[in-house]
Amino acid sequence: MDHRGPVVIGTGILIVASLLSSVFLLRNRQQRDAALTRFAVAQSLVGARKYDQAALILRDLKPTVTDKLLKARISYYEGVAALGLNKFSEAKGFFIQTMDLSVGTPLRPLALSNLGFAQEEEKDYEAATQTYGRFMAEYGEHFLAPRVQLSLGRALFSLGKFDEAKKALVHLIDLYPTSTWAQNARSIMDKLKTR
Repeated sequence: MDHRGPVVIGTGILIVASLLSSVFLLRNRQQRDAALTRFAVAQSLVGARKYDQAALILRDLKPTVTDKLLKARISYYEGVAALGLNKFSEAKGFFIQTMDLSVGTPLRPLALSNLGFAQEEEKDYEAATQTYGRFMAEYGEHFLAPRVQLSLGRALFSLGKFDEAKKALVHLIDLYPTSTWAQNARSIMDKLKTR
């Protein structure tokens, strides 16, 4: 009995399957490389403060991306572009998306900080104080902590919670006494004394 026919057919099927999977992998890599290139262009446009152009690229790019972290990075930059365009409500949505997609990554505290800023710019000081407080509870050692602590004090001051504002600002001054952040905190504290 001759078994060469089925062996040849089986080998042919394996070769065709290997070629198809190679083509599929190559195409996926090319799509990912193109997405990364478009993302880099959008990043540079944000850096150049060409927020409208960046927002268009990011909006078109996002649905084509399946990688969760890249999608988070796109959402973050959409938020930054929206901030630059004074579209604070949109920015908040993008930063919330970023936080949902970036748990455990360095991108999450950046998004949380910017979410608080967008809330503060909309004069939603209650939400901003909650967001800034959450940041400090989760990322108190982060390099943005002094800025966020100052923002917390400022938002509390805007709410009329002067004792809490003073506490937040004194904490900042105690931790970073010679920093620009502490100087700004002292300026707000001077306003508190006149109240």
